[in-house]
Amino acid sequence: MTNINGDRGAAWESDVAEYLRGRDIPAVRARGAGTRDTGDLDGLELFAVECKDQKRHVFFEWLVQAKRQATNARKPFGAVVIKKRDAAVPDAAVLIDLSTFAMVLNYIDELKAEIEDHEDVAFLAQKYIDHLKRKAAEDGAV
Repeated sequence: MTNINGDRGAAWESDVAEYLRGRDIPAVRARGAGTRDTGDLDGLELFAVECKDQKRHVFFEWLVQAKRQATNARKPFGAVVIKKRDAAVPDAAVLIDLSTFAMVLNYIDELKAEIEDHEDVAFLAQKYIDHLKRKAAEDGAV
């Protein structure tokens, strides 16, 4: 007997991983949790990711789950990717709690400060940021 919800969830995990890979992010679907669940996607250095394709949204339960997975995976951040019904993959929502948001912003600021200390790296970083902005505009994200 087929588990329709499980199949739908697995398909969503694959869709999210494929979308991220198309943007040069090395995400792959996790191969099994074992005794310590580390999230639905592997290959992401900083995030444990839980993918959700469900009608009923229990955001705070999902955040607890994502943070537990981040702890299990020894990653600093946990996030939930939530499918929007009848919409394309890029229209999904990414859910993080406020403390995670603050940590990500601090992490970005620290990286910017590091880069500014090295002019040659700063130039390359700015070129990459400009590239990302152009790509986002082409994808309709901006």
